[in-house]
Amino acid sequence: MKSKITYCDKELIIEDPHKIICMGYDQIALISTNKPYLQITTIDRKTIIFDGLIAELKKNLPDFFFCCNRSILVNLLYVTTFEKICNKYQIHITVLDKTINIASEYNDLFKRKLIEIKNCTSLSPLCLFCKKAYSN
Repeated sequence: MKSKITYCDKELIIEDPHKIICMGYDQIALISTNKPYLQITTIDRKTIIFDGLIAELKKNLPDFFFCCNRSILVNLLYVTTFEKICNKYQIHITVLDKTINIASEYNDLFKRKLIEIKNCTSLSPLCLFCKKAYSN
């Protein structure tokens, strides 16, 4: 049975028949899919598995989430490196010590979006969070 997902201003609420999970967007490092399930990995490396569609999350999550390939959404606030290695672009998420390949069709858009988010040009409410995350 597909989980019900509610998108609030600052958090995601996942409801299934046996539990309800409330999680701040700033706690999510990445979301991956292994159909029909989705897996959220938090910044403290906990995992939450639920039934859902990555396409639905992609449409409804805040702008600081980016689909870097067909199966992974990343929280750009935690991307620390974007580089080309052996003709492939990769990102690194330091809080997870994880490297992820970027699909070639997303390279340019990913770079622009990452710079926009890191500069907080369109996300002024997040600027305080960004400064906290990188001042520690």
